[in-house]
Amino acid sequence: DISGTNTGDFSDVAKVCRKLKDVPLRAGHVTVGKVDLPELVSFTIESGSLSKDAIKDVGAMKAPKLEKLHVWTGSENYGASGGVKDLKPILDGAFPKLTDLGIMNCEFVNEAVEALTKSKVLPKLKTLDLSMGCLTDDTVSKMAASGAFAHLEELNLDDNGLSAVTLP
Repeated sequence: DISGTNTGDFSDVAKVCRKLKDVPLRAGHVTVGKVDLPELVSFTIESGSLSKDAIKDVGAMKAPKLEKLHVWTGSENYGASGGVKDLKPILDGAFPKLTDLGIMNCEFVNEAVEALTKSKVLPKLKTLDLSMGCLTDDTVSKMAASGAFAHLEELNLDDNGLSAVTLP
């Protein structure tokens, strides 16, 4: 159970460790802050209660080499406060080298999928992880019908409670 844990302010670490390439953060409360990591390739936040400020800070990071970004947003029941609008910079292409995106453990995953369909980032992705969320059968059917996700090399929909969906 990570709900009662705290990372402190990650930006303090980022200021001192500017050559970080891979950052995994795992805690109930995560403070990202202003981050400028020119060598960062992989960034993961595992949380059950990510705040909208933390999501916004991730989208505002200066990480020109970022290829993999996985964000576990969590549940409002545990204090998560973000929404799809907070993902906008990420979906708009804030990280030009991003090819592996995870929007995971997410209550608003259906809205995120709708936004992804129209996003600048989706065509660049090779891997999309939407696991551990509240994805509905209807959304998965719409994903298949749209064709927007057909280029993906890997799509993870595990642990969403989906039924046996018949795709078009």
